[in-house]
Amino acid sequence: MLLEDLAGFHQKTKDLGYISDLDDVTFERPENFLYKEKAKSVKRAWSQEADHAFMKSLIKIHWMSGGDWNEKLESFLRIGGNNEIAAMGYLPETEKIKSDWGKVGVLVQGRVTLAANRMNTILSGYFKDESGTLQTKYSTSGVPRRPLKFLVDSDYVLDRESFKPELSHQNEFIVDNWKKMGIIVACSKSDFLGIISGEVLAVRGTVRKMRELAGWMSKSDILIYDESMNQIDKLDINQALQDVDKLK
Repeated sequence: MLLEDLAGFHQKTKDLGYISDLDDVTFERPENFLYKEKAKSVKRAWSQEADHAFMKSLIKIHWMSGGDWNEKLESFLRIGGNNEIAAMGYLPETEKIKSDWGKVGVLVQGRVTLAANRMNTILSGYFKDESGTLQTKYSTSGVPRRPLKFLVDSDYVLDRESFKPELSHQNEFIVDNWKKMGIIVACSKSDFLGIISGEVLAVRGTVRKMRELAGWMSKSDILIYDESMNQIDKLDINQALQDVDKLK
């Protein structure tokens, strides 16, 4: 039955191949309207064939890449939950959660509307809206994310059978109506606290960002987890920060 999910999706999308303008992530330009309708059809077919119970069971994380982690976290957490976001999916039994995109992520829950083993399969683009135009236009429904290209033989995930967890550093799950459930740091609890306190050696830039992140976390009401989904107590974070102050 599981194998029929992917086969059914391929059957329903066999005539929908396209490549749209990669700079127009919401298909606003008139020349991309046809692709927009095809992208909607892809997501509709996916929703009809996907095992939504399996999608709900996965750990889903939106990772912060590069730059100032605190600023990126604050910016992301201001986004309304009705705006679709890109996340990475992991099996619940994953021993260590890793990502090629960053050391810090937001654990989210929400409805998966599209998924693939490789993010380049969906190619949903990078959302930037400095002017706020799209946020205004989609203020009621939320800003959508759709595939900017589609190939019939693409590596989409419909169920456990079609999910390849060994590619979890590269997959993409589009999540709608999401809510934050916690912050993930891609290292062990002991390493995280050790880097903050100075007991564990790390690259200077990483140490600074970890300590700034720890300061932000200590004032936040969000739960914090390490790479094995062990909760990190804020009392331990505060103690590590105090140990740093003693060394100054």
